Order: sequence, then C-alpha cells, then structure tokens
Amino acid sequence: MDHLPHVLLVGAGAAAFAAEHGLEEREMLTAPARETWTKGLRRYTGGLPPSPPFASLVHDLVLDPEHVTGTVNVIARDAGGGLASAASTSGWAWKYPGRVGDTGIIGAGNYCDDRFGAATCTGWGELAIRGRVAAAIVAWLDRGLSLDDACSAVLTDLPDAGMGGLETPLHVLAMDSGGRHGAFSTTSASRYVYWDSDHSNAVVRNRIYVNVDKEKQ
Repeated sequence: MDHLPHVLLVGAGAAAFAAEHGLEEREMLTAPARETWTKGLRRYTGGLPPSPPFASLVHDLVLDPEHVTGTVNVIARDAGGGLASAASTSGWAWKYPGRVGDTGIIGAGNYCDDRFGAATCTGWGELAIRGRVAAAIVAWLDRGLSLDDACSAVLTDLPDAGMGGLETPLHVLAMDSGGRHGAFSTTSASRYVYWDSDHSNAVVRNRIYVNVDKEKQ
C-alpha cells in the first residue's frame, strides 16, 4: 500500500510485485510439514501418494481433528490510543487448492478503526467471510454497543456453515477504543492471552462461550 493504490495482491501479480522489490524467493514448505501433509492425505487415498483431483477428499479432510488450523492474531493499543490489529495463518492443512481464508480479507478476519475498536478472528475462516465478522463487530461498537454485546451479537448471527450439525469453531478477539478487551468463542475451553497494564505479566483467560446452535435458541 506504500507503492500501489491496491490493498491486496494475489497469485502471479503478487509474485511479480515481490520480484520487482527484490524479495528473495525460497521454498516455504519445510520437510516436516510436507510429511505431515502427505501422511494426512494418505489416510484417505488407501496409502497411495496424494494426487488430483482433490474434490472427493475435501469433506473428510477439512473435518480431520488434527493439524487443520493455525491462526495467530493480535490487537495492540499504544499510549495515544492508536489501535493496530493483525492476523497471520498457515491456513487449513488439507484445503482444496485455491482456497482463500479470512485473514487476507479486511473486514472478515481482521478489522481496525481507531475511533471505535478492532477485532480479529481465528477458527473457520469461511464463517468469518460469510458473516464479515471483524468489520461487523467494529460496526456495532460504532453504534454504541458494549464490547461484550457487540461480539455476542455478531457470533449469534453467524450464517449456517453447512456442516451438517457439526460444531464449527469461530473465535474473536476484540478491543474497543477505550482499551477494554475481550475474547469470545463458539466453542468451550478456548483461551486467550493479554499483557497486564505495565506489560510485566502475561495473563491467560478463558474466552466467553457464545451458543450459536440455532435449533436450541
């Protein structure tokens, strides 16, 4: 954004832009990660090496309980009240080629406005995209809702994920313009970490559970 009027570049265009600015091209996939990926696919291919087409495997693969997610998010507020938010992800381990998650889409997995607050997401990125979750939380803060009410309102209004009744986890981390923070989740036993006021100690807290089961509401 310092060099172009665009917010997001992907694919060949992003690669060309990186080359123009002298960024080093290197293999990002480590040997252990490659082995984990290969073993995971072989569970569903009868022991054969994985090869396209992948479509028939996608449903089972994305429900694998291990190595399916890996997002890190953070919100910071400086002494002047300025807010910054960020989200970084390794993506879904065995997603269909070409799948784009929420962390790269501003307003879905990450959104920040100094005037009102900031929000970031982890979990099932498809839910964050469909519900434009991060931007919606900040919009509710703009309308005067408390942090707790804004996060709860957005999570309870999530669209159907189409997962056949299976639990679909989405976790949000949020902070309002006054520095009040909180974390919420559609699943239980989820935690988040924050620094205390003098930055000398990291505090671990449980996220607030929000029941999004439409049949029970």
